[in-house]
Amino acid sequence: MEKLERQVDSFLSALVLALCVLGTASLASATQDEKKHDRKAPAPANKGEVYAWQAEDGLPYEYFVPKDYDPSVGANLTLVLHGNGLDERWTFWNHPPGKFRAADIVVSPDGTTFTQGTNANEFLGERKDADRVHALIGELKKIFTVKQVFLYGHSQGSFFVFFFAGEHPEDVNGVLGHASGVWNWSRLGKFGHGQAIGLLHGTDDANVPYGQSVGGREAYREANYPMVHLRTLWGRDHRPHWVEAENELAWCEGMVSPDLARVGACLETLLGSKSDYGLDFAAIWDVASRLEKMPGASADQTARATKARTAVEKLATSVSAAVDQSLGKGKLVKVDGRPWMGLALRFLEEFDEVPPCAAWSKARAADLAAVDKAGLRSGTEYWENVERSPDKAFSAAVEVLEQGWRNASSTTIASTLEGWLKQGKLKAGKKDLARAEDVLDGWKKARTDGFKAFEGLVKDFAP
Repeated sequence: MEKLERQVDSFLSALVLALCVLGTASLASATQDEKKHDRKAPAPANKGEVYAWQAEDGLPYEYFVPKDYDPSVGANLTLVLHGNGLDERWTFWNHPPGKFRAADIVVSPDGTTFTQGTNANEFLGERKDADRVHALIGELKKIFTVKQVFLYGHSQGSFFVFFFAGEHPEDVNGVLGHASGVWNWSRLGKFGHGQAIGLLHGTDDANVPYGQSVGGREAYREANYPMVHLRTLWGRDHRPHWVEAENELAWCEGMVSPDLARVGACLETLLGSKSDYGLDFAAIWDVASRLEKMPGASADQTARATKARTAVEKLATSVSAAVDQSLGKGKLVKVDGRPWMGLALRFLEEFDEVPPCAAWSKARAADLAAVDKAGLRSGTEYWENVERSPDKAFSAAVEVLEQGWRNASSTTIASTLEGWLKQGKLKAGKKDLARAEDVLDGWKKARTDGFKAFEGLVKDFAP
């Protein structure tokens, strides 16, 4: 947990004051378009449109009820929580009503505490903030027949949903944080082991570092949560991505719903995704494996799940073979420009915990441990010196790319190193500068070629 705490503490002060990039743009467009949603108190009859209302304590929110909502059957409740500087309107600007979580009642509350730094209401990590959201959920449950509750937050809202899941575990079946991490005062424990914990993050996020979600996954797994999944969006920045959020919430629901039909629908959502980031193979495997073993599953449901699971495992075996072929008799501990590095990066993340990937990782455990040790050591040295002493950070950056290539900040470090080399202001000797150029070039080539090879291997997946 110490690694996670260091990541959170170093970033938290900046996070609380920062505005997310999309938030600024969205608020500007809202100022130009002053059309507001009609105000209607939530009721089962208010279906198929977005309406605005407020909780009993005055907390503003917007909500959408599916056209086919039937109180005698009920629906899931999905709450979406915005990031810094935004308000309750953010959700339906970025997640099309009737398409995003189409079967759910979707509710978008405003932040729970006014913050002068952003001149907006924010979701802060205090019990009083969690209690306001808890009260809202209670009010909605009195109005609607709620089957399960899912929370999805972006940026500041994403940190809060994990905090809330620890404060009110009785309210939460699944939680998804996009561009997130876990505050080190968030409560994790056995009381939450029935929750599905999803994380979603772009590797090139300049607002909230990707390593925050990597650390969050580590924290939950160290706390023995059985259902934890990180979806990595390679090359994506801080912006939300509603299709990917839809997919990861499908993973959450697919892991906890007792309804066979809903679990099957979640599997189909994952298999049929049209995301520009491709399919989430680890999520498909998880949900398919669960559906395959659920009591009462029909022969068709079991067969569909078995086909999907075995197809993912077969594909994982093919990718591991491609990594081994590229690597040859070498080890994983030093990047050499060959595509095995990019292949391994994608393989380890996108088939996380799928049996062939787990077996490959176990066989390569010594190499991977050495890579992670080098990445932590050199990465820490880099971040301690990058601002005050770039010359000291220089050699650490080179070591991260060459020997610690699994470091979650590697793309940021590579970009900084490339800038330093172009500026020509470093005090390093010619030999060290030449080596840095070679390492950077090799890292870029290994990553580019490896990613291309990975995408070629998985593009025809069709279970």
